[in-house]
Amino acid sequence: MRCVWLVISMATSLAASPALAAGVLTGELGLFYMNDSSVRSFADVNDQPYTQKTKTNYTFSSLGICYRLDWFCVGLKYLQGSIEENSSDSRTGASAVATETFSGPGLTLGYSNMEWVVHGTYLIGAQKKLSNKLSNSSGASTSSGERYPAKVATIIDVGYGFKVGSLRIGPLLSVLHMDYKERYVNGSKESLSSKESDDFIMPHFALWMDF
Repeated sequence: MRCVWLVISMATSLAASPALAAGVLTGELGLFYMNDSSVRSFADVNDQPYTQKTKTNYTFSSLGICYRLDWFCVGLKYLQGSIEENSSDSRTGASAVATETFSGPGLTLGYSNMEWVVHGTYLIGAQKKLSNKLSNSSGASTSSGERYPAKVATIIDVGYGFKVGSLRIGPLLSVLHMDYKERYVNGSKESLSSKESDDFIMPHFALWMDF
């Protein structure tokens, strides 16, 4: 949330600065959502049927602002994303919710014109959080969590906007990469035995507005 206010504050300052009056300030909002669900049938050792259900929701959003001078663009972006997997077993009545969240602010540089956007963003202070909640048939539950600060985190964006009134609307392909070398479990820092990473290729729906 602090980064969102920082982006808004910077936008106001840039727009008000006479020295930057020749350029254009552009705001960007990107949204990605997908869900995946499955139901699998099995039989236990007594040949009694049961099912396992899984549903996964992917939600990523980005809020950015970029000052464009001719074709060159410099600005800020904030990433927020989550992957939530819900699973249940009809045999035991147990259920589980596993959630991964990704977040971080970053500095953006790249190419922009009235249609095309090609940006690279280096995320500063980005992190991944993991949480797990297990529940049994009696309603008792346990939970756990971990935090992975990113050693390196980058976003590559390629988008095209169609003019619709005062907005540009169109597809935005985002490639997110995050590397981790350590994690925090219950507040205690642990070094990973080898580097871990996450990579996502996501087709966003995006809005751009010039101020």
